[in-house]
Amino acid sequence: MRSLAFQTLALLALLCVSFVAGCAGREKITCNPGDLSGCVIDEVEITGNDALDDDEIESRIATAQTGGALEKVPLLSAIDAVTWEYERFDRFVLERDLQRVARLYRAKGYYKAVVRAGRVRRIDERRSDDPTSVRAEVEIVVEEGMPTRVRKVSLVW
Repeated sequence: MRSLAFQTLALLALLCVSFVAGCAGREKITCNPGDLSGCVIDEVEITGNDALDDDEIESRIATAQTGGALEKVPLLSAIDAVTWEYERFDRFVLERDLQRVARLYRAKGYYKAVVRAGRVRRIDERRSDDPTSVRAEVEIVVEEGMPTRVRKVSLVW
């Protein structure tokens, strides 16, 4: 009986220490309204991609959206406010991601594919000057073009 109480207290203490450590390590969200760098990414939308699925492209880029299926659940929102890791917008990371997507299309045979950021726009959930409420939406536009097909391969020795 005594060991069960000790284990319960030890587990409770461990949970409290990890919760406090998680709270102390949280960084403040800073968002630059001019170029939206540092803003929380609310949604990443990929348009114009018929040959590749959105999931295949999103799994290979670093620009990702914040949130999940349980983000808006009221009970979990209080916990998420302390423990959630927000995805931030960085225009240099997005530039490298566009190059990654273009390489992915070249690997699939779409040598004339053009990948560009169609739009990065600001979404405000609450109308205030609070930088934590500023969200960004990233739209990646893909113009695939025609795939390159090999008709015949001739080996000459």
